[in-house]
Amino acid sequence: MSTSFLIQKLGISALVLSSLALPLVSQARPQQGYLLGKTQLSYAENDRDVIRLGKCPRNQPISSIKVAAVKGTADIKLLRVRFGNNQTEDLSVRSKINQGSETRWIDLKGNRRCVTAIVVVGDTDNSSRRPATLQVYGK
Repeated sequence: MSTSFLIQKLGISALVLSSLALPLVSQARPQQGYLLGKTQLSYAENDRDVIRLGKCPRNQPISSIKVAAVKGTADIKLLRVRFGNNQTEDLSVRSKINQGSETRWIDLKGNRRCVTAIVVVGDTDNSSRRPATLQVYGK
């Protein structure tokens, strides 16, 4: 058996295995949550940043939200969630999130619903060297 034939056969086997594993990864993703959007908080007290998600048919309904600090340290006071029917729900977070950490999953009232926007109320901690960059996840 030639070396090139063996390499070609191994390459095809790897391709087949990776294509079989792809559906497993995509099925596991919603359980862990998916990125809804990100924002950066200023140092101003009670800064309000809006993450717009667009029309309901374009995004998936969610039942829980989590916030992660990618850069800097954030003091989050409140998340205001706007749904597809223009109702809102205020989630009192009151949490200091250090870079690399995240909140727990925060459940929304009712069944899975379409979210059109999320308002993050908070600020970057004064001791942080750089503005806090946050990512918001839903599941």
